[in-house]
Amino acid sequence: MAREFRFVLVLMLCCLYNTPFVAGQGSVSFQCNEPLTPGIGRKIGNDSSKITVSMVKFYLQQLTVSRNDKILWTSTESHLIDLSDTNKVTLAIPLSLGKNDCLTFTLGIDSATCVSGVKDGDLDPSKGMYWTWRSGYINMKVEGTADRSKAGDHAFQLHLGGYAYPYPTARVVTRCLSNPGNPTFSLSLEKFLSQTDLSSKDHVMTPGESAATLSQAAASFEVIQP
Repeated sequence: MAREFRFVLVLMLCCLYNTPFVAGQGSVSFQCNEPLTPGIGRKIGNDSSKITVSMVKFYLQQLTVSRNDKILWTSTESHLIDLSDTNKVTLAIPLSLGKNDCLTFTLGIDSATCVSGVKDGDLDPSKGMYWTWRSGYINMKVEGTADRSKAGDHAFQLHLGGYAYPYPTARVVTRCLSNPGNPTFSLSLEKFLSQTDLSSKDHVMTPGESAATLSQAAASFEVIQP
């Protein structure tokens, strides 16, 4: 009975979208261009000073797969991607991805979720990604040390969040695939860190213009395919 139901569902989707639909198991992965090795310094760009990144965490929600401008699948879950101690995080999706399929997600937490109170799962405040009901969730954390930082321990903390005008920080990311297969979204720490001067802004801890600017830089994912 279950097998018959799945078959009928696939047929209905094919008719609905008038496009081939390949049921199966796909995935979407996330990584940093410069894989993190906690405690090891990494030279970023042309700067001769040393930067050590020890934490990269960010939220994504509303992961959607579309084809020919028609939505094939949308996730209702919010995911906390933690690249602090692993090179790649992979999310399973219930369909195989084809050439020209487009993936869209929100980098960060939307305003509706931020104002609707404390949640559980990946949105549980115990994950360390929640400020208060006034400021909502921290969409992204990047932490480490930099020679340029004026802090006593040369630490920097970039906590990006805020949902209110004029500095909302959630960003919608869309990338279309040039080939079939499972893509990897790769974040360039070099491009991201080039958007702030760690000698004068080594701590971004509240909503505002700096958080909004850095959030835009964080959304510039590169897509890597097999």
